[in-house]
Amino acid sequence: MEPRQFSLILGNERLPLDLHAVAADAEGRLAGAKARDIAFRFTYRHIPLSVRIRAGDSPVVEIQGQIGPMPFSAESASARVTLTAVLAAANEHLGETFRVVGGRIRISGTVAPDNPVTAVGLVTALTAFLLPRKPYLTIIDSVLAQLAAGPPRRPRQRAGMAKT
Repeated sequence: MEPRQFSLILGNERLPLDLHAVAADAEGRLAGAKARDIAFRFTYRHIPLSVRIRAGDSPVVEIQGQIGPMPFSAESASARVTLTAVLAAANEHLGETFRVVGGRIRISGTVAPDNPVTAVGLVTALTAFLLPRKPYLTIIDSVLAQLAAGPPRRPRQRAGMAKT
């Protein structure tokens, strides 16, 4: 008889659940038999984020993702100036969270979830990281969306109409 495989469904993703890595502690709660790093990805506000949980006595959750391109001055000097100001203000307010690497705007940071790490504790830690950054992400998204839409179109003049 083959061993049954178990999985946990998170959103649309099926994650393997290793029952041999789970044990009961002295109080009967489930606890990891052996701590190990866990990595997964999810999307927040159309931003693909990678998460790694560093196991140990004091677990750490590392979050990183690519928000979008930092426009060149030749593309839009005003968008570049605006985004540079937004990133600087966010970093001043929240600590080094946003940076430009290889022409791409990136977000990264770490949070310390409660130990042992639970699903509720992990979602709480991720929410605590992302929620203060939401206003900055909204502004960045707005600037990038305007840039992608291109310059406003001028109305065409009809033949025979004079310019005013």
